Amino acid sequence: MYATPNGERYFRKERALTTSTDDRPTTAAVTVAPSNLGSVDDPELREQYATEASRMAETHEPDDAI
Repeated sequence: MYATPNGERYFRKERALTTSTDDRPTTAAVTVAPSNLGSVDDPELREQYATEASRMAETHEPDDAI
């Protein structure tokens, strides 16, 4: 799950490895078209997403594998 810094929008990226040798790292950030973002309506969830997005941005470069 990725979220915008304010926690108001999110992007869900699901990964399924197709083989045991499938090596596609998950990065700390992604660039997503606005049309692919969902809205976060719950204020508590929005705050949680914003907090986690800020934490990740402070500790990782966008292209860091996590």
